[in-house]
Order: sequence, then C-alpha cells, then structure tokens
Amino acid sequence: MNLKRSVLVVVVLVALIVAGASLAYAQSQLVGAERIGHSIAGSWMITVIPDPASGVPPFVNYSAHTKDGMVIGSNETGHASIGVWSRAAGNQFAGTFVGFEVYEGQTIHYKVRAVMELSQDGEAFTGPFVNDISDVEGNPLFTVTGTVQGTRLHVEPMD
Repeated sequence: MNLKRSVLVVVVLVALIVAGASLAYAQSQLVGAERIGHSIAGSWMITVIPDPASGVPPFVNYSAHTKDGMVIGSNETGHASIGVWSRAAGNQFAGTFVGFEVYEGQTIHYKVRAVMELSQDGEAFTGPFVNDISDVEGNPLFTVTGTVQGTRLHVEPMD
C-alpha cells in the first residue's frame, strides 16, 4: 500500500512539474512574441483613409492599446474614444471603439470596428474599418468605411 501511494505521489509530482514547465515555456514564448512586437499593444499614430465616396478627407488619430485589451484614443478635434481589442488570428487584431463628436452642429455617437494586420516587424498595421454613426439617441445616421494605417510610436531622444 505504501509503495502504491509513493508511486502515485511521484506520478503526480512529475505531472505537476511537466505542467509547470509547459506553462513556463508557453509564457516565455508569449513574452518573446510581445518583446519583438507581435502584439498591437502600444501607442500608435493612425492615418484614417475613408473611402472617397464618403467625401470625408483622410485624418490622423492617436491611440494607446493596453496589454489587457483596452483602447484609448484621441482625434484631431480633441475628442476621446474608448474601446477594446483582441487577437483575431495570427498577426490580425480586431478592435472596436466608441466616442462622441460634433458633426454639423449636432453631437453624434460613433462606433468604429476594424481588423488590423500587424506587419512582420510589429511596427505598422493596416486594415479595413467600418464607422457607424448615430445620433445620441442611437438612431443610425450614416456609415463610413475605409482603411487605417498605423505606425508604432517609440520613445525618442531629446537631442
């Protein structure tokens, strides 16, 4: 009986060690991928290029994508947005963010959904977006589609 119990304890310990080593390896791979830029986490300058038929000219947004999946953004008119992102597949990431804006004298609500393909070096992304615009009561007004192009921001020396 003691021998069976000892063998069982050894088997359980070996299983725990193997599971712990597998988890540590998986975490090291994730940390390694994050280190070389295979995540959209970070700060970005984003050029928004609406489809020409919309009549909306290209403009720039800035956003911060946190490691835990949040998006905090600002646009050139000074309005902020909040949202979420997640990995879709491989180097593709999906994001949704919302905000308010003043358009033709009225406050509007916008919801942007995008799929971004991160470059191999992790320094840029590009992809399509859909921007659903409604009044503050939620009544749809119009939709703008187009593409986004992001460039990762880095700390720059002061010299």
